[in-house]
Order: sequence, then C-alpha cells, then structure tokens
Amino acid sequence: VLRLANSAFYGKRGGISRIRDAIVRVGYLSVRNAVLALSVFKMLPGRDQATSFNRLWFWQHSIATAILARMIADNGRFVDKEDAFLAGLLHDIGKPVLADYAPHDFQTAIVESQKEREHLHVIEKRVFELNHAQAGAILLSKWQLPEKITEAILHHHDFELHPDESEESESEKKPLPETPNMAEIIALANQMAKALFLGASGDYFVEDVLGDTLQFFRRGEGA
Repeated sequence: VLRLANSAFYGKRGGISRIRDAIVRVGYLSVRNAVLALSVFKMLPGRDQATSFNRLWFWQHSIATAILARMIADNGRFVDKEDAFLAGLLHDIGKPVLADYAPHDFQTAIVESQKEREHLHVIEKRVFELNHAQAGAILLSKWQLPEKITEAILHHHDFELHPDESEESESEKKPLPETPNMAEIIALANQMAKALFLGASGDYFVEDVLGDTLQFFRRGEGA
C-alpha cells in the first residue's frame, strides 16, 4: 500500500510513510482492490493441470478487463469506477476454480469450445451443469463481497447476441437503458480485452454484445 501511494501514478514520489496517510492518498476503495487482488492471486496460484488454460494469460486478461471497466465507468459516471475495476478483475474467477477442482473436465470444455467454435461458458454449462460466471458468483458470495459485484459477475455473459436473435424485429428488441449497468460494462470490457488480445482466459471468440451497451456509446450519450 505504501509503495502504491508513493508511486508516480499518484503524483509526487515519496513522502508517505504511514498506512493511514497512504489510504488517504490512494483512496479506500483503491486500497481494497489492491489488497483483494493480491489475496486472490495467492489463494488461486493454479496448478495448470488444464493445459490449454494459461494462468499468466488469464491474469493479464483479468487485469486488462478491470482497467477497461474502470475507464468505461469513469468516462460515463455510470457506476462507481472502483467497483467496476473490482468486478472486472474478478469477472472470470470461476475459471481457475473449475480448472483447479476439475482440471480434466475443464480441459475438455476448452477443447470442445475451440473445436465447435462455441463460447466457453456454453460448453461449461454442458460439461459442469454450471458455467464459470455462476461458479464465480458462488465463490464471491461465500467471500461476502458486495452483492452488486457478485451480480455483475454472475450476469456478465447475459448480453450476447445469439444468431437466432439477430433477425428479431425492431418491435421485439428491448429498449435502450438510461445508462449501462455494472454487468453490461463488465461484458463490454471483457469483449474489448479479448478483441485487443490483452491476455487470454481460455475463450478466444469475441462475442457480439447485445446492442444495449454498445449502442449507448455509439449514440454518444456517454460523453
């Protein structure tokens, strides 16, 4: 925490030697996120038994998604930017859980996803009867994280445009929301990270996010 507070990112280098002063400079939520991130990294070091699941690339993707989610939230003031960062960081936390506790089945899911060119969470549901978003939400509920974080992670795959929905009539489409919610922001940040090849989390197919969030930015109301 002291090193973070004295970094160039927060202005002047040096000068902070007490934890209390560091928290004031960095902000409570930023400190919470940094501590939680370190704790998660230590709790889920990974055994890499699912050979198609690269743990380093996974964390790179998670961090990239967190940064993008924070930027989106900060740009539009839609949700708290630090909450968006935390939800982005943990959005795929269910994947290392599945990889650690059922490595062979998770490897099967990754292989079938690539073979069928289907999204990993769809194959996971077939193999495990739940996907990584659901597994992650269960874990975070046990950790007693805020419900808004858990709900965003649970629903971050709910905004895909499936082929049979792409031809729906205008009258059948849902109206655009006033502002994107947390889950929509995480969904968009996740797809942006994949499209930009910022790490990888076992699912290499960029999803078509339902128009709600993307159209919101395209029409310029988030400026």
